[in-house]
Amino acid sequence: MFESSIMETIHYRPKVLLLKMAKVPFMDTTGESNLANVVNDFTKNAGKVLISGIQAQPKEVLTKTGLAQVIGKENFLNIQVKLLSTP
Repeated sequence: MFESSIMETIHYRPKVLLLKMAKVPFMDTTGESNLANVVNDFTKNAGKVLISGIQAQPKEVLTKTGLAQVIGKENFLNIQVKLLSTP
């Protein structure tokens, strides 16, 4: 559901997907699997996934499963990202 929701929302293939995860306190294996599908889809199409504001437990899950390494430690942002909305 998570994966299809993102893919249905995006009607074009962006080069970067920014996931703001500050409000995600917990991730189970189903969440990790869905996120892995999104990451794999983006990376196979030469895209990049950026993660901002990830909390300790979800990051631990991604580290244990190896997904953090696939994403790349340089793509985990330790800042809160504020995006400008356009009218």
